[in-house]
Order: sequence, then C-alpha cells, then structure tokens
Amino acid sequence: SQAQMSSPMGGGLNPQPYLDFYSKQVSKIGNLLKTCCDPSICNGNPNCTLENIPVEWNGGSYEAFTGPAATAGYFGTFFLLEALNNMSFGWDELQLRDVVDFYQVDANNLDVLDNWWAARSFASTLGAYIAATLKQMTITKTIKGIQHDPRSRFVYLAAHDTNIYFIRHLLNINWLSLGWGKNNAPPGSMLVFEIHEIYDVFYVRTFFESASPSQIRKADQFTPDNESSRVPIAIPGCSEGLFLDCPLEQYLTILINSVDLNCLNYPNLKPFVETYIKDDSDDFSEDEKQIEIFWTILGSAVGIILGIGLILLI
Repeated sequence: SQAQMSSPMGGGLNPQPYLDFYSKQVSKIGNLLKTCCDPSICNGNPNCTLENIPVEWNGGSYEAFTGPAATAGYFGTFFLLEALNNMSFGWDELQLRDVVDFYQVDANNLDVLDNWWAARSFASTLGAYIAATLKQMTITKTIKGIQHDPRSRFVYLAAHDTNIYFIRHLLNINWLSLGWGKNNAPPGSMLVFEIHEIYDVFYVRTFFESASPSQIRKADQFTPDNESSRVPIAIPGCSEGLFLDCPLEQYLTILINSVDLNCLNYPNLKPFVETYIKDDSDDFSEDEKQIEIFWTILGSAVGIILGIGLILLI
C-alpha cells in the first residue's frame, strides 16, 4: 500500500525527510543538467528545477513515487552506466567516484521501496524457487516446479538489481562491496548460495560478489592479484562459526516463512512450500569437515534500454 511504501521514507504523501536526506545529491545533479526542467513537469511553474518536481504516488515496484529523488536517481544511474561502459560521462565534469555517489540516490531509493512488503508481493515466487533449488540439490530428486536436473551442481539465475534487493529483504541480509555503497547491487553482481555437506549434514553459505567500478570500466581480467569483491553474508539468527554456516533446514525455514503464499504465482511450487512449512527442523552438527560444494547464484544485470528477465542456465 502507499502507507507501507512511504513509511521508510518518512511517511505521508510528501516524504520530506527522504527528500531532505538526498537534497545535496539532487542539487548537484540538477546543476549538472543545467536545462532541467520543462514547466509542464512542475505543473506549469516557469522556474521548474529538479528540486521542485512534485512528488506523486506511482505505485510501481521500482518507482513507487515520482519526484526529485526518483528523477535524480535515474540520471545518476545513467551517468554510472556510461562510466562502466568506458564511455565519457557527465559531460566530462565528473570523476568515477562522483557517479558512484550519485548512483546511491537510485540504489537507496530502490532498497527503501523494495522493502519487506514489496519483496513478499513481487519476490515470493523467486524466494520459493531458490529454496526449492537448494533442497533439490541435497536430495538429488526432482522437486515439482524446478526446471533443471536435480543432479545439477551449478544453477544460475539472471535477474534485475530489484530482484536482489527483494531477496535481501526476505532474508534480512546486508553487505558492503569494494567501491560501492552499502547493499548496492551493481551490474554483474550476484548473490551466491553454496551448499556444503559436513559429516552428512547440509549447510548454506551466502556471499555477495561484484567487481569494483574501476574493474568494470577497464574490463579487467580477474587474477589472484586482482580479484572481485566476495563478501560473506551472515543470516540473522542462523549463521555461525568462521564460515557463517547456516543449517540448510533452518535456512529454508527463514526464507520460506518470508514468502507469501498468496503471491506465489508459480502454482507448481506451492506443494513444496506448504509441505515444508509443516516440517520441523532437524538437529544439526557443528562439525566443519567439508565434503562437497554446490552453487546457486542470483546475478544482477542492468541495461540502459534492454530489460533482462529471469534465466535458468543448466
């Protein structure tokens, strides 16, 4: 609802605290644009600037409100994509660090709007699919609704940054990658879910992996001396030990209990989710002898024009 979406932004139709928080970035981007904006955007105001674009409820999963922050975030992301593609950016008036800072307006806007309520509405199917994939990897039997072979040792799901933000809220997780802001999901980044079998017990380790802005702009080759940023993620109430191991059954309980069955638009997954909710979690060992590793990765891909859907790679 509008009230739920506006609550993290300060509440009310006009979320002034949120606008004040980003006023400096909005002003800098507005000054950079110079010619913004047409009076029609500001209800006929001849002195229309980026700062006084009216805030209006839009209701979208990635743009709940229009207004200064949303518009500034759009241009901040546009400048960033120019920079990451090794193009000139911001009319050569910006440094790479500047556009990363401008990008925070859009990234944080998405992270606030793609909150727990929105995540349950728009990502329950994805969350259930990830849970079923992890379970299927450990039993090597097909779970109804999963489209890849149960013997697959590597599963890749390509998605938008918004999908990663949704899963972040379902699991209540955080990360900070080299060169980026807190919880950013830049192009090419990914959530990695590893299954480890330790003395006949399965555990999940979660990571967030991304290249730095400079590595992307220069199209660097990754080497032992120039690695991507790989951040271990702790699952609240679950991850323990040096490797932040979380027992699989406990992990799935956390994830599935964040799913809204009414928003599960892939009916074949519903029996697994309903059955799993009724199961009790098993007792788990703390031994750390690693036997095997399986991977499930949710990757982020962002395009200026082209939208990238959900892809399963077997």
